[in-house]
Amino acid sequence: MSIFSSNFLNKMYWPVVGCYVLLIMLFIIMYYSQINDWSNKTYYNTMYIKRIFFPLAIVLASLFAKYQLNLKLANMILFIPMSLAIGFFVLSFLVMLIISYFLTSK
Repeated sequence: MSIFSSNFLNKMYWPVVGCYVLLIMLFIIMYYSQINDWSNKTYYNTMYIKRIFFPLAIVLASLFAKYQLNLKLANMILFIPMSLAIGFFVLSFLVMLIISYFLTSK
């Protein structure tokens, strides 16, 4: 049995989709709340299209795979980017702790 077809990931599917939807909503709110502060609107729109499009594409591709009854692919599409992001933040936090330890130790 593969890790991507496990029962745990199938139960965690909809909460993770909810996290992605909250992230997309946050990016949309940020788009409309900060639009007046920019003078170059084309760069601003391009920047936010990328921010909104990638999580939306992940969710839509995963939902499409799930409704095609390919649960393993749906879990891979949804959980691999999230696990990479969580791993990046954990490693960044550890590097920050190590640097602060060596800067403050005497």
